[in-house]
Amino acid sequence: MMAKPDREAANRDEARGAAHWALRLDECPILPPAEEAEFQRWLAADPAHAGELAAFQATLIDHALQAAMARFTPAPRTATPSRRALLGGGIAAALALTLAAPLLLDRLGQGGREATPVRVPVGGTQRLDLADGSRLTINGGSDLLTSPDGRQATLLRGEAYLEVAPAEGVPFLIDCATARIQSAVGAFNLDVGSGLTEISVYEGTATVTAGSASLKLARGDRASLEGGRLRGPTRFDPLAGDFRNGWLVTQGLTLAQLAERLNRSAPLPIRIQDKALADRRVAGRFKLTEPEKLLASLGKLHGFTVRRENGELDLRLA
Repeated sequence: MMAKPDREAANRDEARGAAHWALRLDECPILPPAEEAEFQRWLAADPAHAGELAAFQATLIDHALQAAMARFTPAPRTATPSRRALLGGGIAAALALTLAAPLLLDRLGQGGREATPVRVPVGGTQRLDLADGSRLTINGGSDLLTSPDGRQATLLRGEAYLEVAPAEGVPFLIDCATARIQSAVGAFNLDVGSGLTEISVYEGTATVTAGSASLKLARGDRASLEGGRLRGPTRFDPLAGDFRNGWLVTQGLTLAQLAERLNRSAPLPIRIQDKALADRRVAGRFKLTEPEKLLASLGKLHGFTVRRENGELDLRLA
């Protein structure tokens, strides 16, 4: 009789627990009830677990690197370690691959590779007309890859608004670390942050696929990927604005996630040292162009102060 995996032992070590659940969810996105309950207990045991899980899922799935090296460019036949072998070889190796991703991105435009890397610095935006007639508007602090035919892209990090040109029988495909989105015609926004990915449809329809889970979204629908789970759709107002005109509309983000989005365009970086404060949730329609004023207003509601220190905006509990 085969011995059962020692999951409790895995969960005693946070990194090993994240690796275990990342692999398990990749193999079986819809867990059996008992295992789902165990997974939820592990998530609830420490707020850091969700972020650790997302980091390992990015390593395991790694759509960005696979898309760049395999889908866009003919790749030599080389032996590739299995996902289980990757974990068995040690957590450090998996983390090293994650940390190496930006370096590999820098090399994509070299050596005759066909994928086109696009990097938009913090504080800027870029409009990109693709070969198929589609158009991307890319927020600051974003890294993106596009294919030669303009019908595929990979968003490694950051935010991009895509207006899809019609092409009979050929949907537009865009990948991120944990999902694939496809649309025949329409417009949607893709936001890839630390531990949270959101897809918001402004026109037409889009289909989001993560593992074996799939959602079809219509205008005004938003789906999210957090902690390895595809959730939604929830409704939002497509006319309420987005980063292109300086607005963020959210039904719920942590302050850390809000700071991450503000940092794409904020003149001063935002820092939150207190984890309890970073995990507080906020919701509403926020003006991205006045981050200091916005944070001061939120501070009055949520009990924190905003101070300028060493060229940063420092958020602290009052």
